[in-house]
Amino acid sequence: MKFAQIIILGALVSNLFACEKLSNSISQVALDCGADADRNASYVKVLDSQGHSLSGSELIGSSQTPNDLKFTSRGCVRVAPQMVIAQPERGLGLILHQESIPFLRQVKLQDVREKDLGFSCSPEAYLSNNLRNPLLAPEGEDAAFPFETTVTAKSEEWALISFGLQDTALVIPEQVPEGSIELRVDYKNLFNGMAPRSKTCAYILDRTPPKILSSLPFEGSDISQNKVRPGEVLSFTLEDVHPEGVRHCLRAESEADRCSKDSDFEDGYSLQAPDQGKWCIKAYAFDKAGNRSDTIQRCFIAWQDLKIDRIVNNGKLAQTSINDLDTSVYLIQALKDYADIATDEEKGAVRSNLLASLAEASSRIFQRNKIKVSGAFQDMKPVGDLWVSIGDGGIQLWTPEARLLDKVEFRSGFQFKLFSVGTRLILGSDTGLRVFETAAGRLQPVQTEAWPTGFRYGRMHV
Repeated sequence: MKFAQIIILGALVSNLFACEKLSNSISQVALDCGADADRNASYVKVLDSQGHSLSGSELIGSSQTPNDLKFTSRGCVRVAPQMVIAQPERGLGLILHQESIPFLRQVKLQDVREKDLGFSCSPEAYLSNNLRNPLLAPEGEDAAFPFETTVTAKSEEWALISFGLQDTALVIPEQVPEGSIELRVDYKNLFNGMAPRSKTCAYILDRTPPKILSSLPFEGSDISQNKVRPGEVLSFTLEDVHPEGVRHCLRAESEADRCSKDSDFEDGYSLQAPDQGKWCIKAYAFDKAGNRSDTIQRCFIAWQDLKIDRIVNNGKLAQTSINDLDTSVYLIQALKDYADIATDEEKGAVRSNLLASLAEASSRIFQRNKIKVSGAFQDMKPVGDLWVSIGDGGIQLWTPEARLLDKVEFRSGFQFKLFSVGTRLILGSDTGLRVFETAAGRLQPVQTEAWPTGFRYGRMHV
């Protein structure tokens, strides 16, 4: 019985101490925060930056739950998950986060006069769809700057509900039409009061990619369709409302892996064609909003037309030359140029002409060397379809097969010059001019003229 009395007495003493502790706690809340404090809640007492107590009438605050914080008469605020507390008249404020609140019973406000929501318009005035986030709040203090964002275009507005401070980019709604737009941010700075503020930026929205055109018209697989001269300027044009530039990459036809990376491309609206060979060029255009065109490809041959023309001309000169050495020089030069040509297409364009020149020149060399000219040989020329040779013994008319048709003898020692006009042969000597018609296969005299008195034959030019 005595033992039971002791247990009951101990319980009464324990309850007495607990009640006294609770009474002291309630009394402390009332003492620190005022009689209007809820004695069953947790509070944080708010001090200014020097540690002086503030009254509740000097403070404003905001929290997610509830929306408006209530301050007691002695400047205490009931604990909430996240709170914005400010004394706007003195430029003081603070944000309390849930993880730090259980360890605090007093908080000091800080100087927040310079703190505001940063708003930086993008340096690019043109947008295609996305915009780098223009908003920046002081680190860890996003809650102090609640905001709303809208886009205005052609007197219509679109609210960007899902956009937040932590997003890296702002996406323009698809419904917003192209053209001039305005981005507006309406926000509050809870450190400096509840008055709304606005900031705006103007942009041009352009979602349409540019179109690129090339001076090389053909895009097909037949590379020979595009022929350009060595060094010719190859150019690109860009069709767009807000053009910016062109990037291109040149590769040899055999370099299949080149131009596969953007780093292979370089800026420029034009470039010069290489000196020879087969080439392909890739290019794309882009506008001020960053829209990019499709990449086009044009393949071409740096067509060596001057060298091809030289082969043809040397072939013709080889055919008409009356001197074996000159004929050989012209043919060698033509063959050298042919060997230097880089592509089969170019060689194919001149091959038949070169072979014909070789055959004709070789035939004429053979004919000249078959003909036996009496006396010292001076000259030999074609006249119509026949050949005429001249030597000390006179002139002789030959067929292409080296068959002698006719001859006219002159006394030796004379110097002669031969000229032909069609089928007529003109023979100049120190005594005068003689004209022969050869159409009938004979040397038929047509005209004889003596030189005027005092004429010097050595100065005759035709």
